[in-house]
Amino acid sequence: MVIHRETVETLARRHFVGGLHLALAENRTLTIDLQERMEATTRQTMAALNLGFASGLFGYDRERGQLVPKRKTPPVQPVSEEVREMLNTAKRLGFWFYTINAEQLCSILRIRF
Repeated sequence: MVIHRETVETLARRHFVGGLHLALAENRTLTIDLQERMEATTRQTMAALNLGFASGLFGYDRERGQLVPKRKTPPVQPVSEEVREMLNTAKRLGFWFYTINAEQLCSILRIRF
């Protein structure tokens, strides 16, 4: 979602609490083709996860079944406004994905696993 320009422009400055629901209510086109975009980037996503584990960026908590960050500071300083907005969107998505249960999240984003 953070590599989709319209999504980034819509979500980058939203409030953390309630922001996803409001954004989707205002712009229903954000979920169009999301399932297909996810499936198309599966290979890159898995490669990024492998790199994150290998580099120690995050680990896996088996008891809770969650990815756990290993560092609290960003690995790089964004050099452009576009990258800053992508990172802001990623922070918001991370918050929303953590606070909204998986079934509800799949429903509002119109995706399936």
